[in-house]
Amino acid sequence: MDKNRIAELAQTDKRILTREILRGDLLEKDLRTFVKVLSDVAENVREVTIPMESRKRGGRTGVSKHDD
Repeated sequence: MDKNRIAELAQTDKRILTREILRGDLLEKDLRTFVKVLSDVAENVREVTIPMESRKRGGRTGVSKHDD
């Protein structure tokens, strides 16, 4: 797999990759080859905490209108 194709795959959404595999535009073995070329960036992970604000909707806080 050439470097241009690797760069292209790296920027492609996984839903598009799935569609390309289903249509036959991308072989699953090529995708596996691409994944093997990727570097492991697990050591760069940082935990992030995002505080959630409570919203008042109809007198019920923290509950989706779809929760029954």
